[in-house]
Amino acid sequence: MKPEFATALKLLDAEPDNPDALAALAAAVEGGGNGRSDPAAQRALGESRRMHRDRGDFDLVVRLYDFELSWEKDPARRAELLLDKGKVLLDELLDDRAAEEAWRRGLAEHPGDERLDDALAQLALVRENWPKVVGKYLAEAQAASDRTLQSGLYVSAAELTWKHQPGAIAVEEYLRKALEIDPRS
Repeated sequence: MKPEFATALKLLDAEPDNPDALAALAAAVEGGGNGRSDPAAQRALGESRRMHRDRGDFDLVVRLYDFELSWEKDPARRAELLLDKGKVLLDELLDDRAAEEAWRRGLAEHPGDERLDDALAQLALVRENWPKVVGKYLAEAQAASDRTLQSGLYVSAAELTWKHQPGAIAVEEYLRKALEIDPRS
């Protein structure tokens, strides 16, 4: 593994928003030379992604996927990386369009990948039925006797509404309701 690669990852561990570390990492991966020919770099990048995901540095996690994608040549591995990147985009950053783009890229590079087909099918299903799902969450929240469950259902309704109608007034209403029910929510 290139020393500047390891140094940049260590600096990002301490300062996830450090532009110099990001630039150094970009320079270290430029032109490949890591990927399959350097399993240590691949492992270090994977460990860094896991750690930053656990810490909630989701924008950085997406950037780290992009760094590995810049050198990875194997279509199956690229599809796996794009699948995982899409999950972060959808589940953590609530960006279903970017997730869909990542998954479509993965399918273009590795046609017939069932995991990507399933992710896209699930995304399409939710897009078609999200108002019904939000209605179900709200109905279940009103009927729930457990305050934690009730609050969680309002948060889920807010999240799903935000994904499909960013900035909608209902998002704030659902979140306020969740906090009224359970301030730790």
